[in-house]
Amino acid sequence: MKYIRSILFVIAGTLSIFCGVSVSDLPIGEIVEFKEYGGDAYSGIQQAGAHTALNIVYLSKIAKDGASGILYVGGIALIACAIPIKKKEKVG
Repeated sequence: MKYIRSILFVIAGTLSIFCGVSVSDLPIGEIVEFKEYGGDAYSGIQQAGAHTALNIVYLSKIAKDGASGILYVGGIALIACAIPIKKKEKVG
């Protein structure tokens, strides 16, 4: 039974690491250019939209890096838990 559990942990850990790799390869979006249209309200609207888009790109990068990191660490932990440890027998 211990070996079946170890095999399942290795499989789950390997899948978690592969999912971490696929999450880290996801695109995060494009950075929007800041443009000036003169002194009118369109420049302010465009600047606000560009700042919002830039913040969303930064947030998606943080979320992508965090999710892939959790998947990596979880996969390594599952593989580490799969290693059988010999327990010392009590001398009675």
